[in-house]
Amino acid sequence: MKIEIKHKYLGIVLFEHECEDNTIKLTLSLAVEKNADLNGANLWNADLSGANLWNANLSDADLRNANLRNANLRNADLRNANLWNANLSDADLSDANLWNANLSDADLSDANLRNANLWNANLSDADLRNADLRNADLRNAIGNGIHIISAQVLSYKIVFTAEFMWIGCRKRPLKTWWKDSEKESDTFDDDKEWRAKNKRWIQGMVKNNLARPTAFNEE
Repeated sequence: MKIEIKHKYLGIVLFEHECEDNTIKLTLSLAVEKNADLNGANLWNADLSGANLWNANLSDADLRNANLRNANLRNADLRNANLWNANLSDADLSDANLWNANLSDADLSDANLRNANLWNANLSDADLRNADLRNADLRNAIGNGIHIISAQVLSYKIVFTAEFMWIGCRKRPLKTWWKDSEKESDTFDDDKEWRAKNKRWIQGMVKNNLARPTAFNEE
């Protein structure tokens, strides 16, 4: 049985494999093993549970509704990937590049997202119960409103978890963010006016909308 992995827009074949009892999981795993460029791959609705996709190039791939439960996606390039409603429970996404990825409605329960790049990622309505978010980069991310909360205040995006807060590109412990920020006032004096106008409002928002911790303490 021959299975082809095609580009989601162009329709060109990015990788193909033929063998008896072939599956999309087997074909994709072989493609990754051979370092195939799977940029823009159409993997919509694919059953990839348990697949070894370590170091895979899946940037801009369509993985909507894909089953990636227990998959090894460590160090995978998933920039701009569409993972809407994907099952990523128990998946290893440590060190993965998920910049600008769409993870809305994804099941990330018990997933390992340690050191993952989630800058600008969309995590709205994602299930992050027991996920490992230690040292994950959440700058400009859209949170799920439970474990990761986000808001736009004029020119700055605010993102906070139970332990850390990002305002723009700066990350500090949530409890000491303003003290740490004020120590840098001479370095970042361009936002003094913004900080003075919005400090109390942001402090109130954080206090009244506490983020729920995951099972892992962040570093």
